Amino acid sequence: MGITEQTRLLYKSMPFSLAASMLNGMVLVYMLRNVVSESVLLIWLAFLAVTTVFRAYLYIGYRLKKYWPEADRRWHKCYLAGVIASSLIWGSSTILIFPDTSLAHQAFLAFVIAGMSAGAVSSLAHSRVAILIFLTCLLPLLAIRFVVENTELGYAMGFMVALYYFVLLSTAQNTYKDFRQKIELHIDAEAQKKALQESHEKYSSIFEFSPLGIIHYRKDGLIASSNKMFRELFALNKQELETINLLTFSDDCHFRNAVSHSLTGNIAQYEGSTKAISSIKDTPIRIFFRDIRDLEGEVTGGVAIVEDKTEDRRIDTLKSAFVSTVSHELRTPLTAISGSIGLLKNAGDKLTGEMLNSLLSNIERNSGRLLTLVNDILDMEKISSGKMDFHFEKCSILKLVQLSISDNQSYADKFEVRFRLGATSKVDNIEINVDQQRFLQVMANLLSNAAKFSGAGSEVTIDIFDLGHVVEVAVEDKGVGIAEEFQEKVFHKFTQQDSSDTRIVGGTGLGLSISKEIIERMGGEIDFRSTIGEGTVFYINLPKASREVVF
Repeated sequence: MGITEQTRLLYKSMPFSLAASMLNGMVLVYMLRNVVSESVLLIWLAFLAVTTVFRAYLYIGYRLKKYWPEADRRWHKCYLAGVIASSLIWGSSTILIFPDTSLAHQAFLAFVIAGMSAGAVSSLAHSRVAILIFLTCLLPLLAIRFVVENTELGYAMGFMVALYYFVLLSTAQNTYKDFRQKIELHIDAEAQKKALQESHEKYSSIFEFSPLGIIHYRKDGLIASSNKMFRELFALNKQELETINLLTFSDDCHFRNAVSHSLTGNIAQYEGSTKAISSIKDTPIRIFFRDIRDLEGEVTGGVAIVEDKTEDRRIDTLKSAFVSTVSHELRTPLTAISGSIGLLKNAGDKLTGEMLNSLLSNIERNSGRLLTLVNDILDMEKISSGKMDFHFEKCSILKLVQLSISDNQSYADKFEVRFRLGATSKVDNIEINVDQQRFLQVMANLLSNAAKFSGAGSEVTIDIFDLGHVVEVAVEDKGVGIAEEFQEKVFHKFTQQDSSDTRIVGGTGLGLSISKEIIERMGGEIDFRSTIGEGTVFYINLPKASREVVF
């Protein structure tokens, strides 16, 4: 039995024992008033009253947890101190107020002490130490007091009291064991109840907030319970689901067969749409069915786990689009290279210097396209695996932007587009902590996109703004703008606004996704604003070198 529970039970029975002790003391004093000195009786009763008040004060303090809120062991010791004081007062009654001259009053005193001892077996049963102290302070002293009378009746009374003492000790021991066993069973039951409740709450939480849809259904096909994701997938509430019988409700025979199969003790699977149950939504799903059995092994129902396949389908679509785009991007330059090599091989002797240079330039240009494509794919793989290395250094933002414009102007010339460095006020001395080559890679992507999607003869403006803790680089083109429905996908992998434009201007749809990852790895952010028919502004915000940057 734990000290906390033992102390609680001892104090719980304390009020009754205090009342009984004080009441018996007053009755005893009243009955002995004619055979024992009144002053001795009053002194004895006063000590009993003080002891009772002290124990009552302990009881109140324990109930209010006034002095030692968590110190149960200390409260237990105080309780034992009160028991010792009370037992000494009652034990002294066999000496101080023993009626030598009246056999009847001696019998009455013995009767009261025997009653107090019997009551203690119950009230102090939760502590072997307390009951041993109380009984030993009362009954052996009473037995000795009868024996010293040196009469036949005194010997008999002493023997009977001594026998009664050992009987009570045995009874107290058995009572203590019974109480201990009950308390341990109670504690175990409470622990199991708490564990069961925690397990139930944990299961309920996992069940309700699982990313997978889950239902329990009975053997008759009716749904017993469902979680939040299942209800969201099928756009149905609990009341609507309670009316659905999985064995008969659906028009999809494959779905009904899967449910029936699970209720015969087998595992089943269904791939289809949420329309199998609900006509409100049409979401691609995969459902796994499994039977539920009772302790005798009988099938009592089943459980179904529903997986939303929308994301998988979207990824498959993106992969297909990516493969299609990459195939086109590979085929176009390879065809050009192959054609040029064929001309060199078959008509090499007949080609003029100008024609030869044109073919070699074509090979060089398309080889560059292939290299860019391969680099994009490799960069995306590095980013996905977290293996892209960065070498940070302080760089002048103005010089980096000027260098990127210089490096990419020849590319813009092919589209008859000019790059213009616009606002650069108060940015001459601003430095940023970046990987120079990665920053130039991002700028090359933004500038090449701006050149490709701006009309011939247009101008792309590059501005640099000091925004306090950060510096902003903005690239503004004069293209057609980005459609509103596509804007949230701009930085997604393998996505492009229009596949026909892609075929015209080229590109894998990886550049902006790579650029976003690079800028974020350098502690900045990249975003855009676009107006249909007017153009798009892509802007990069990066912290200044003077500001602490966490990479």
